[in-house]
Amino acid sequence: MIYGESLSAAVAFSIVATALDDPILRGVALSGVITKDGLIGPVGGLSLKVLAAYREHFERVIISGEYPIEEG
Repeated sequence: MIYGESLSAAVAFSIVATALDDPILRGVALSGVITKDGLIGPVGGLSLKVLAAYREHFERVIISGEYPIEEG
């Protein structure tokens, strides 16, 4: 099951792409929250989201905001 605030940017992107009849590329994962200002903001648990995308064979992951590089 997919749910949560981190899905809001992907849902909005999908709605706009459908309305414009513009296909979404396969193999691309997107995560981000839509802020009260209408911007796409950062999400938590980024390392787990990237790992899940890798396990599902996504070729690209689009993330929002600025994140420090995690070492380890």
